[in-house]
Amino acid sequence: MNNFQFQQSLHDFLSSLPPELAVWLPLLAIVIGVGQCFFGWRVFKVVLGVSGFLSAALLVGMFVFSFTNSVVITLLAAIFAGVIGAVMLVIVYFFGMFFFGAAMGVLIGYLGFSLAKEVPWITVLFILGCVGGITTLVYQRFMIIFSTAVIGATLAVVGGLWYSTAGFVPFSVPRLDVMLQQHFATSITAGALLIGMGIFVQYWFKPGQHAVTSRASASSPDLSKTTKPGSEHN
Repeated sequence: MNNFQFQQSLHDFLSSLPPELAVWLPLLAIVIGVGQCFFGWRVFKVVLGVSGFLSAALLVGMFVFSFTNSVVITLLAAIFAGVIGAVMLVIVYFFGMFFFGAAMGVLIGYLGFSLAKEVPWITVLFILGCVGGITTLVYQRFMIIFSTAVIGATLAVVGGLWYSTAGFVPFSVPRLDVMLQQHFATSITAGALLIGMGIFVQYWFKPGQHAVTSRASASSPDLSKTTKPGSEHN
């Protein structure tokens, strides 16, 4: 399946969703994106569960919908696959880390091809995905922070761009492609700023650190006020 066929399958699947549901997809992207971007390291298992559910549900939903026009069957299959995907990524933790790092590598490659205005090469995306996944397994903390910031910022920017440009209307993949082409520089700039902020918050800002320090100080004896043996008789 090439890039055009994938986008067409994704468009057909999302178009089958009720408009009342499709209109909330950009908001879902913003909420998940902001959560991943700023808190991904602290709630990484939750991130893995959500990512596994959405990825499996989306892929299986696209596959099933290509064989049947039944929205009910498609949604049931998508939900079932999503639950399995979420459980697998959470239980098999190292596979989940590899998956998330690989997703980041593919996303960076796709954005690079878009910046160069070239059609993405599947082989290059595959290699970048493997590199991202292996690197995440080796440098776990930093790569988890970096990958959640990148993917989260991308989701937040896409959702924000949709509502700020199209308004509160049902989501559409072809229309989103046009928006990204028209506002590519703005989207990249906003995404880069969010990524930087997300990495800073996750890596350097550690809430509760001062509280832990204060409790540790309170629990340790103050040597300046400790009575020396025999001093009470002086």
